[in-house]
Amino acid sequence: MKAKKKIIIALVVLALIPIVKNIGINAEQRLYIRNLNSKAKNKFRQFIKRVQRETGYDVIITSGYRTFEKQQQLYDSGQTTARAGNSFHNYGMAIDINAVKVGSWLRMGSSKSSWEESGIPQIAENMGLRWGGNFSSFYDPVHFDLGNEYTLSSLKNRAEQLYGSNPSDIQGNLV
Repeated sequence: MKAKKKIIIALVVLALIPIVKNIGINAEQRLYIRNLNSKAKNKFRQFIKRVQRETGYDVIITSGYRTFEKQQQLYDSGQTTARAGNSFHNYGMAIDINAVKVGSWLRMGSSKSSWEESGIPQIAENMGLRWGGNFSSFYDPVHFDLGNEYTLSSLKNRAEQLYGSNPSDIQGNLV
């Protein structure tokens, strides 16, 4: 059974690689970057480039900016531990990624040691990014954010100054 599972994973990874090659061309990936906060866009572009160049992994962005409403939906459905306004995603200062190369697919279910062996968390740390694989409350290895540079409370305060306290009015990625 284990051999069959490994073959299926290998086939999935092989199928994904042509899709993510030259990630800068992929329209969906560009949209994720475009919707990030202007303070985060270049840092995440450089992060992705370094990961691809230094590790040989191709990066697939699976999440970026989330509205407060989307965050609350994810929280209510149990898909995240952060309520609306309490995630760096809400301010366009976080991305979630998968990383693939022949024989390897790093994703949410991958072990901490697999992620660490890839070198991706070390690149993030070198660039001043926080890695969700080190969170004490929730293991989130696909998550990278600018939490070393900004606090959620300052972002939330700024958002409410600009847009008021109604979550549907807040455009967090413009804070």
